[in-house]
Amino acid sequence: MPRQPQLYFLQDDGLFPNSQLPVVLYKEVLKLPAFFAAHTVRKLFQINKWTNNWRNGIYVYDHYHSITHEAMAVVKGDTQLMLGGPRGTTVEIARGDVIVIPAGVAHRNLGREKDVICDRWLSSWQRLRHELWQGRGAAPYRP
Repeated sequence: MPRQPQLYFLQDDGLFPNSQLPVVLYKEVLKLPAFFAAHTVRKLFQINKWTNNWRNGIYVYDHYHSITHEAMAVVKGDTQLMLGGPRGTTVEIARGDVIVIPAGVAHRNLGREKDVICDRWLSSWQRLRHELWQGRGAAPYRP
């Protein structure tokens, strides 16, 4: 039976807009190989036409993306994230987790920037708008 995602609803706190959409955290959803885990994630993103991606740690200061959603797949390490700004919610992420952060939601790494390495994808507003208009969805997951 598939695990249910964890949902976090974060309201505007006067400093960060956050979102009416939830942050979605999938724990241990990716079964990554011992070697080339990032390649596996990048291939998964490409299958779903998520080609605007890169690999890095997570900033140790609050930040958000004003018009793009962010999907992160953790390929190495673990850390705690603060979601929603200084008075927000803390979550733990680790290798094999995927977190989807809607546009406007503040997030920061409570550890060191490189404690965790993620492959990530930022939605392109123009592409997202076109896909919604065309009624197309993402390709199904194929390992």
